[in-house]
Amino acid sequence: MTPGIQSSLFIVFSIIVISLSASLGSLNGIKVQADIPAFNGVTGRNKVVDESFLKNKKALIYFGYTACGGICYPRVQLFKKIKQDFNENISFIFITIDPDNDTTERMYNYFDYAGDDFHSLIIKDKSFFDAIRRQLANGPDLKKDPVNHSDFVYFSDNGKLKSIYAGSLIDSNKIIEDINLLKDI
Repeated sequence: MTPGIQSSLFIVFSIIVISLSASLGSLNGIKVQADIPAFNGVTGRNKVVDESFLKNKKALIYFGYTACGGICYPRVQLFKKIKQDFNENISFIFITIDPDNDTTERMYNYFDYAGDDFHSLIIKDKSFFDAIRRQLANGPDLKKDPVNHSDFVYFSDNGKLKSIYAGSLIDSNKIIEDINLLKDI
């Protein structure tokens, strides 16, 4: 499949996802119920973590890589805006899809430096990404193309994925509204 066809399919899929999210009731994102798969990784602060790292916390999660010239940097800015506007405790997680090139130092300088609630993760186990893709049918496929990824942002609470947001024009206020709706569900 050529890059042009991949891009076209991605755009069509994103439009479908956005349309579905608009028609699913009061949420601005797509409501999901899925466990975050088991993983072992290291943060940009050189802390070894596993899936329990996400227990007992609300988090916004994004899959990207530091050399991305497209959507990754705007996602980091979106997370900073949400942190600025949201008064509750929430963690921001950036999981690299390029674990062979994204070092802990590079990840820290790209994401973790933004504050104590910003955590980058390097997970080298490809089965983690396979499990995300199986559960949600839209996670990154590292076997096919390690740097071709979606613009999806995931909200998790206590290690469970609760909603997905897609599209380059994701509104931070809409995500905050949903976090407030989903926090007790």
